Amino acid sequence: MRCVLLGAAFLLAAPAQAELLARFTDAAPADRLTLSHAGGCPLQDTVVTIELAPAGLILDVTGSGAGVAVFQPLVVERGADRLAAAPDPRDGDTSLRLSVARLAAGDEIAMTLDLDEAASATPTRVSGAEMAGAVLRIGDGEAVFDTNGEARLALVDCIS
Repeated sequence: MRCVLLGAAFLLAAPAQAELLARFTDAAPADRLTLSHAGGCPLQDTVVTIELAPAGLILDVTGSGAGVAVFQPLVVERGADRLAAAPDPRDGDTSLRLSVARLAAGDEIAMTLDLDEAASATPTRVSGAEMAGAVLRIGDGEAVFDTNGEARLALVDCIS
């Protein structure tokens, strides 16, 4: 019984770990990217980067430039007040940087945008599976998007 109580006390005293979930959904007319804070202490004054190059993807946010056919500007639909600045990607960018002011447990940032494959027979259609290999990064921590278009990043420096 004493060991069980000691174990429970240790678990309660351990720092809470935060997790950031990024989810990409292919849709028409615009794709959707959602960042959700899945628990633990808040993210504050943090840059979240999504590296698209490892998946062979680019941003197609204007009618001219690197994208193909249909384009969509990046629009933050939910959680704009959680950003320190509005994202301003350029057409053809291979990464997306988001300056997060504060994102607490349960909060999310949702945006629409258009991603194209850099080299493909069907460059205007990007599915969650094609997002596989893209990287979600905060500082030195990173998580790779899976074939479902999701990446989960444990935030190890989080103490509540």
